[in-house]
Amino acid sequence: MEFNTVSMVKHPVGDVWTSMRDELPRLADHMDDIERICVESSRQNGSVFRVVNVWQAAPRLPSNIASHLDPQMFCWTDHAEWQESEQECRWRIEHHLFGDSFSCAGRTQFKPAMGGRGTRITFSGTFELNRKKLPQVLSVLEDPVLKIVESMLIKLIPKNFQKITAAIDKHLDVSAISLNRNQMPVKTTVSPPDDRA
Repeated sequence: MEFNTVSMVKHPVGDVWTSMRDELPRLADHMDDIERICVESSRQNGSVFRVVNVWQAAPRLPSNIASHLDPQMFCWTDHAEWQESEQECRWRIEHHLFGDSFSCAGRTQFKPAMGGRGTRITFSGTFELNRKKLPQVLSVLEDPVLKIVESMLIKLIPKNFQKITAAIDKHLDVSAISLNRNQMPVKTTVSPPDDRA
């Protein structure tokens, strides 16, 4: 299955690019179905940054479905290669429970928008859950349950991207307000000397 999502952020490309690459774990607080994002590794080679993040989702599920699912079903490792010269991030996801039966990869492109004051982010990729390669522990799940899981995963990935871009927008708004407050001149008043002495 293919997916493609476009979001607009009202901050310049450079700020959005840096926040998404370097501050992703902090942005998880703004995504209600993500429990945490942890940086496993980060390294730079010239203008290319390679970042590995581990995600733990906590989607809201009906109790009759949740009782059949292992929490590892919603945990994955994201391998991202940030190509600054192209303003593009190429990524692939390794699912912790599905292993080789799960395939998800794509790219995220950052383009100037709103006369350079904003950013247009395009998130596109492919997703496949190969039922024939499922680990034995999962092969016992009934077909309807697997279809629900597959449907949830294909919606969760682009949905989280949209939540990330909303979180970046909010984060950068707060940062801009804090920066403006720090740059404001402090108004002081000087009392005239006391002539009573």
